[in-house]
Amino acid sequence: MRIAVSAVVTVALAGVVTVVIQAVSPDGRGNASQVKPLREPTGPPHEDLRSEATQPNGKVVYLTFDDGPHAQHTEKVLDILTQYRAKATFFQNGANAKRYPEITQRVHELGHSVQNHAWSHRDLTTLSAQELLDEIARTDDMLGSLTGYVPKCLRPPYGAQNGAVTSQAAKLGKRVSLWDIDPEDWKQGRSASKIKEHVLKEVSPNEVILLHDGGGDRSRTVAALPGILEALKARGFTFKAMSCS
Repeated sequence: MRIAVSAVVTVALAGVVTVVIQAVSPDGRGNASQVKPLREPTGPPHEDLRSEATQPNGKVVYLTFDDGPHAQHTEKVLDILTQYRAKATFFQNGANAKRYPEITQRVHELGHSVQNHAWSHRDLTTLSAQELLDEIARTDDMLGSLTGYVPKCLRPPYGAQNGAVTSQAAKLGKRVSLWDIDPEDWKQGRSASKIKEHVLKEVSPNEVILLHDGGGDRSRTVAALPGILEALKARGFTFKAMSCS
């Protein structure tokens, strides 16, 4: 899936310039949890979140996992990533981190990045200003208490963003971070082979892949992951966490 950037908004906050990329893509439907509609992502992650320049061959890919932590699926994903010596970024819901704090801590201790996916997976564009602040800030507090750092990236549930979301993110010192490739592992009945095939067909260096470790039955994502890692390693790719600090 390729996304066209439509606008760049620069917000100055505490002497730091934060760039928020807003974009539009063809209309689509989907689901990041189970049955709620998913809008197509409205922009790719910011270039400064990636670290291609640190790799001699530039063949880096960024695996991201949304909607966790989950008692079974996140643990299995972590075991697979460890086996393949791959790092990833986990966009976690605050409510799930509160339920499974030890898993969030394990994600952090294994060297992965833990970032903000709001508290309860609500569409942030539909919330009042106070509700929006609560969704983001409560998650910051929870994740920060478990990892020792405050997330600097926000991935809005469903990829849904508007001016209010990007503005509030900037006020809290965050960048809005979406994705380049969506293999639709959130779809009911989507097979592991289809998930793998989609990733391997679409991936290019320095791209961000959307996957899920929570929000439903993610056993097919878990089943697809070893094949994705093996095939991409054979092509010379390395796997890094996004630079959200």
